[in-house]
Amino acid sequence: DPTDGGGGRHSPNNHRAFDLPTMTYMANGKIDDGVLATDRPHTAKMFGYYRLRWWGQETLVGVIQSAFQGTPTSTCVPVVGTSSACEWAEERGSFVNFHRAANGDFVSDGVLQNKRTAPYFQTDVHLSQAIRINKSNENQRLVFEVEALNLWNQHTAVAYNQIVFGIGSNLISPARPERFTGDPGIDWNKVMRGFDYVSEINAEKQLTLASRYGLPQVFQQARNFRLAIRFVF
Repeated sequence: DPTDGGGGRHSPNNHRAFDLPTMTYMANGKIDDGVLATDRPHTAKMFGYYRLRWWGQETLVGVIQSAFQGTPTSTCVPVVGTSSACEWAEERGSFVNFHRAANGDFVSDGVLQNKRTAPYFQTDVHLSQAIRINKSNENQRLVFEVEALNLWNQHTAVAYNQIVFGIGSNLISPARPERFTGDPGIDWNKVMRGFDYVSEINAEKQLTLASRYGLPQVFQQARNFRLAIRFVF
């Protein structure tokens, strides 16, 4: 999730909703709520194993097939403080298509509602061969195993770059007159009560549209094999 610095928290109860007050809201002024970045409402996982005993030996063959719906893709606009302290430009799962005009202004080409990554499919295969090595003790066996993960070597994109700006220091940070000594002069009220994010981006000037915005940045793990030899007794 971009609001977590592009990573994730190990603790399910650890979040950043109160790191900065702006992170509690979206650009429309509503409380940040909606589908999580890992949301997959429709998933299916099928397992199938077959055990074959022959001449006192044992062969085990297994197949695991996964099929998951894609995850939401949103637009994250960095607001005040740090690029990970961003607000969703639209609702979660809504992606804004941007381009730069000839004068450098950001231009919205519309919002894709309920945008998600492509469906995720993966086939894993397991094969093991157990050989009895002691006729007087059937429990003693030498087991050879091979496991192929992502057998068909699929490369589905599982995450896209959702942060609009290409430079970490680029932020929407509207100013207001200072009220006291040391006042940073940030108009917090504006970025927490709903604002036109396109107008505010262009008002800041010199902000850079990320060339990687909307492009995949994390892919399904490539095919790999795991080998094992075990002695069972």
